Amino acid sequence: MVAAGLPAAIALVACGDDGGGDGWTSVATGDTYGEWELLAEYDDGEWTGCLRIDYDPAAECADPDSDRLVAFESSDGVTFGAVPIGAELEFADGDEVHLIDGRFFVVASDAEVQLAG
Repeated sequence: MVAAGLPAAIALVACGDDGGGDGWTSVATGDTYGEWELLAEYDDGEWTGCLRIDYDPAAECADPDSDRLVAFESSDGVTFGAVPIGAELEFADGDEVHLIDGRFFVVASDAEVQLAG
Protein backbone atom coordinates (compact mmCIF):
# COMPACT_ATOMS: atom_id res chain seq x y z
CA MET A 1 0.00 0.00 0.00
CA VAL A 2 1.32 3.47 -0.80
CA ALA A 3 0.28 6.56 1.14
CA ALA A 4 0.56 10.09 -0.22
CA GLY A 5 1.69 13.38 1.67
CA LEU A 6 4.03 16.49 1.61
CA PRO A 7 7.71 15.53 1.21
CA ALA A 8 8.60 17.56 4.29
CA ALA A 9 10.13 16.11 7.44
CA ILE A 10 7.71 15.51 10.28
CA ALA A 11 8.74 16.45 13.83
CA LEU A 12 7.71 13.77 16.31
CA VAL A 13 8.01 13.43 20.05
CA ALA A 14 7.31 10.14 21.81
CA CYS A 15 4.99 10.42 24.80
CA GLY A 16 4.28 8.41 27.88
CA ASP A 17 0.66 9.43 28.53
CA ASP A 18 -1.41 6.88 30.43
CA GLY A 19 -4.21 7.24 27.83
CA GLY A 20 -6.97 7.40 30.45
CA GLY A 21 -9.33 4.54 31.15
CA ASP A 22 -10.39 3.85 27.59
CA GLY A 23 -7.22 2.11 26.39
CA TRP A 24 -6.06 5.02 24.20
CA THR A 25 -2.39 5.90 24.71
CA SER A 26 -0.53 8.87 23.29
CA VAL A 27 2.38 7.58 21.20
CA ALA A 28 3.51 10.83 19.54
CA THR A 29 2.84 14.54 19.19
CA GLY A 30 3.87 17.07 16.58
CA ASP A 31 3.20 20.51 15.20
CA THR A 32 3.89 20.08 11.49
CA TYR A 33 0.25 20.65 10.45
CA GLY A 34 -0.84 22.48 13.53
CA GLU A 35 -0.61 20.58 16.78
CA TRP A 36 -1.59 16.91 16.63
CA GLU A 37 -1.32 13.81 18.77
CA LEU A 38 -1.25 10.21 17.55
CA LEU A 39 -3.13 7.81 19.81
CA ALA A 40 -2.98 4.01 19.73
CA GLU A 41 -5.45 1.75 21.47
CA TYR A 42 -4.05 -0.97 23.74
CA ASP A 43 -5.74 -3.89 25.49
CA ASP A 44 -3.75 -5.81 28.11
CA GLY A 45 -0.55 -4.16 26.84
CA GLU A 46 -1.08 -5.22 23.21
CA TRP A 47 -1.88 -2.83 20.37
CA THR A 48 -5.43 -3.54 19.17
CA GLY A 49 -4.77 -2.33 15.62
CA CYS A 50 -6.63 0.96 16.15
CA LEU A 51 -5.13 4.44 15.72
CA ARG A 52 -6.51 7.96 15.67
CA ILE A 53 -5.34 11.55 15.45
CA ASP A 54 -6.55 13.50 18.49
CA TYR A 55 -8.63 16.08 16.59
CA ASP A 56 -10.43 13.35 14.63
CA PRO A 57 -12.62 11.29 16.97
CA ALA A 58 -13.05 8.44 14.47
CA ALA A 59 -10.65 5.55 15.02
CA GLU A 60 -9.13 3.67 12.10
CA CYS A 61 -8.49 -0.01 12.70
CA ALA A 62 -6.64 -2.83 10.97
CA ASP A 63 -5.24 -6.24 11.85
CA PRO A 64 -2.35 -5.56 14.28
CA ASP A 65 -0.59 -8.71 13.04
CA SER A 66 -0.74 -7.72 9.37
CA ASP A 67 2.42 -8.21 7.32
CA ARG A 68 1.45 -5.20 5.18
CA LEU A 69 1.78 -1.44 5.52
CA VAL A 70 -1.37 -0.03 7.12
CA ALA A 71 -2.09 3.63 6.35
CA PHE A 72 -5.03 5.94 7.02
CA GLU A 73 -5.64 9.54 5.96
CA SER A 74 -7.03 12.14 8.36
CA SER A 75 -9.43 14.92 7.45
CA ASP A 76 -6.56 17.46 7.76
CA GLY A 77 -4.24 15.89 5.18
CA VAL A 78 -2.09 13.77 7.46
CA THR A 79 -1.39 10.11 6.73
CA PHE A 80 -0.76 7.88 9.74
CA GLY A 81 -0.41 4.17 10.24
CA ALA A 82 1.74 1.24 11.21
CA VAL A 83 4.25 -1.17 9.72
CA PRO A 84 4.70 -4.86 10.55
CA ILE A 85 6.92 -5.58 13.56
CA GLY A 86 10.57 -5.36 12.48
CA ALA A 87 9.83 -3.63 9.16
CA GLU A 88 11.24 -0.28 8.02
CA LEU A 89 9.44 2.44 6.09
CA GLU A 90 10.86 4.77 3.45
CA PHE A 91 9.77 7.63 1.25
CA ALA A 92 9.61 6.97 -2.50
CA ASP A 93 13.04 8.64 -2.87
CA GLY A 94 14.58 6.11 -0.45
CA ASP A 95 14.87 8.39 2.60
CA GLU A 96 13.97 6.67 5.86
CA VAL A 97 10.68 7.50 7.59
CA HIS A 98 11.10 7.85 11.36
CA LEU A 99 9.01 5.21 13.11
CA ILE A 100 7.45 5.84 16.50
CA ASP A 101 7.99 2.93 18.89
CA GLY A 102 9.38 1.00 15.90
CA ARG A 103 5.89 0.68 14.47
CA PHE A 104 3.83 3.85 13.96
CA PHE A 105 4.28 6.80 11.58
CA VAL A 106 2.78 10.15 10.62
CA VAL A 107 3.54 11.87 7.30
CA ALA A 108 1.91 14.50 5.12
CA SER A 109 -0.81 13.06 2.91
CA ASP A 110 1.02 13.66 -0.38
CA ALA A 111 4.23 11.85 0.69
CA GLU A 112 4.66 8.49 -1.00
CA VAL A 113 5.82 5.86 1.48
CA GLN A 114 6.55 2.17 1.13
CA LEU A 115 8.01 -0.68 3.14
CA ALA A 116 11.79 -0.69 2.79
CA GLY A 117 13.46 -3.58 1.02
